[in-house]
Amino acid sequence: MQGASHPGRGADLIVDGNISTAAMNIHAMSRERACHLRSNRTCGLISISTPLGHYDQYPARTGWACYLELKFHDVKHGAPDYEDGYVRFNAGHAHKIVEAVLQCRALGVEDLVIHCDKGFSRSVAIAESLRAAGLGPLSCWETLSTDQANMLVLKIMAEVLDGNISTLGFDDA
Repeated sequence: MQGASHPGRGADLIVDGNISTAAMNIHAMSRERACHLRSNRTCGLISISTPLGHYDQYPARTGWACYLELKFHDVKHGAPDYEDGYVRFNAGHAHKIVEAVLQCRALGVEDLVIHCDKGFSRSVAIAESLRAAGLGPLSCWETLSTDQANMLVLKIMAEVLDGNISTLGFDDA
């Protein structure tokens, strides 16, 4: 497995005194596609759904190396505390994602799957943010580009990741 490439930053993470070059393959996909995956101890899953959404299927919640479930609407504008009945992505969500990524890295996870309902807005925004931070290559399964990525999610993830680069193991110390 090769280390993540990020200009001016290394990809080493020290876990229990051992250096781990832990680039993860990051996969963004739809809920439907994620439902067909078998849980796997070398894979992490971040499951994104709409609050109060009713779905016929959910991916397995157990059996993953790490698992995080988040609920927020696919809202692409407005402040996170704007009150219009929508739950917007916020820094609290982003920090939970960082914690899940740290857990995955500590466990040596090879693949991180991030899914949302359709697989081209919220999940792609989170996956693209992690790729841009140097965590590993990105595969988008429902779209060929990140053009439809949720801009609010991208903005908040960039802010939170920028403040956590050393925690994630990308500082040059």
